[in-house]
Amino acid sequence: MNQINSVPEKTIDWEYAEALLKYKDIVEVEYTANYVKSDSQVEVIQDESGIFFLHYSIQPEKLSVLSYQEKYNINFVLNGMVTDSNGNMIFQYEKTFPLSFNRDQIEDIQKTSIVIQDMIPLVEGNHKFSLLLKNTVSKEFTSLEENISIPQKLPSLGMSSILLGYKLTKDVSQQNANKPFKIRNHQIACQAGIIFHPKENLVIFSQIYGLTNELHETGTVTFTFYKKGEEFLKKEKSLKELVDNNIIEEFPLQNFSPDYFKVKVSISDGSQKVILSDEKDFEISPLPDLPRPWIVSKVLPSSQDSIYFYILGNQLSKKGHLGEAEKLLERAYNKRPTSLEYAMSYSGSLFKKKEYLKAKNILIPFSKDPQKNFQSLSLLAACSQALGEYEEAISFYKEYLSHAGTQLNTLNSIGQCYYRLGNTQEALIAWEKSLEIDPNQENLRKIVDQLKKKN
Repeated sequence: MNQINSVPEKTIDWEYAEALLKYKDIVEVEYTANYVKSDSQVEVIQDESGIFFLHYSIQPEKLSVLSYQEKYNINFVLNGMVTDSNGNMIFQYEKTFPLSFNRDQIEDIQKTSIVIQDMIPLVEGNHKFSLLLKNTVSKEFTSLEENISIPQKLPSLGMSSILLGYKLTKDVSQQNANKPFKIRNHQIACQAGIIFHPKENLVIFSQIYGLTNELHETGTVTFTFYKKGEEFLKKEKSLKELVDNNIIEEFPLQNFSPDYFKVKVSISDGSQKVILSDEKDFEISPLPDLPRPWIVSKVLPSSQDSIYFYILGNQLSKKGHLGEAEKLLERAYNKRPTSLEYAMSYSGSLFKKKEYLKAKNILIPFSKDPQKNFQSLSLLAACSQALGEYEEAISFYKEYLSHAGTQLNTLNSIGQCYYRLGNTQEALIAWEKSLEIDPNQENLRKIVDQLKKKN
């Protein structure tokens, strides 16, 4: 029998390989060998204003710090992206979490770990949420990806999935501010995973969508706990007791022995017929103690802040819902008319609807300081061009190029404006320069060749 030679093989970490493949375009080279596994949690929660927020947490398994003079520093950078059901990007963002701890704090964190929590507003639809978390101090990264569904604004009767937490506190210090996993003035402490301790209270949260007046007056919500398939505990309350259709209930766990459990939340109508329900498994730990992680998050503006109209309006615009987008972007702009970002987004939505004059009038004030607001000049020029004001458009385009550098599309637009004015010589200069940058513009090359023959 022939001897088969073999060499040692290194086991492939498929989770690392998949994450690296997905984020290879935005993960710097020095990060590529430092993938860290993590636990994560994602929940969709509607606030009292009607906006749906995606609340999420991510907990890296490993934490590295930079120490200097008894200070321990970490810097987390979050790169988030949301795509629609067709794979088109509708929202992208970056957030930073610079953290500094003393020796006692970092020793405690290393025993218990740390969780980063955040929230983002989202428009209705089926989306994919992707997050890349980088620790710039240690050049480590981790990621999460989740398919999510945001209900329509006026949905039929429905119920959100159950969220389980281990602590509920009242936060009245900043009642109108937004914070991850905060519902009105109730802050839910939660962690990826379903393990709890008998010393804790189990917090159950869910939301009812499309609750009718009749169901609100006659319906009930029932909490049923099961242990090994047998009913263990049951509690019922009237839906009239709910605030904003939010189900928030606490259950002390001191009588729950270490084991596996299931909780079912059911909504019944006036005839006691169950019409909605959801359930979730959880575990009671046998350990003498269950250390909870440090939670890091930021306090965000209230839901009436213009930033949310701006974000949601841009999401709708990228989904092609121009009418709805315009309304939100107009609200954002009216709240902050001096914001270049808001003005450009609103005028951009108007431009897509061919309301060129209205879009132009919004941008004109920003052209008075072209060095500071040069980003607006390209869209302003496009408005002038669409209105047939070609000389003005050329002026704006050239001013834009003087700040932004050579831009292929801008050169082509300048050529089009000169051509419309009958100045074929200047049009050829612009188009030939464009072809020098990208010779593979076949249609443009044909136009240039035809003009040269005529001249």
